[in-house]
Amino acid sequence: MPYPDMEKANKHYRIYKRQIIESKGFYAEREFSLFYNYKSIFSIPLELEALEGKTFRQFWEDMVHVCLQKHKQDKDLNVEFVEVVRGNFHGGPRSKSYITFMAREKPDGPLVEYQAKSMLTLDGKMHPILCRPSPIPKLPKPIL
Repeated sequence: MPYPDMEKANKHYRIYKRQIIESKGFYAEREFSLFYNYKSIFSIPLELEALEGKTFRQFWEDMVHVCLQKHKQDKDLNVEFVEVVRGNFHGGPRSKSYITFMAREKPDGPLVEYQAKSMLTLDGKMHPILCRPSPIPKLPKPIL
């Protein structure tokens, strides 16, 4: 048995799965993370080493800049990156990162929460998938 309390593990799995589905991969509470997660998307601490000499915060900042560059081309907006807030990671040959970050849409404007999704391929290239302001969250549904 991989977990001492399987009932608790199953409950945590259901909570984590619901959070991943509702947030489209961008939000999941680390406390509910298990070794076997839904869709193998893991909530990663920002200061954990991602690549040799780079933390996930630094790695994701690079990814956000690639996504923002594409976003600026597509939307003709000048969004200014401020900082990475959190991120989730799905490993593999085409690993995907679900990054939440703060940005400004105007030089002296208020901070706005944004989401970026990017893929890293085995050749080391970063591919932007999406960049958008975070949607307004819905009220959570009770989990039974």
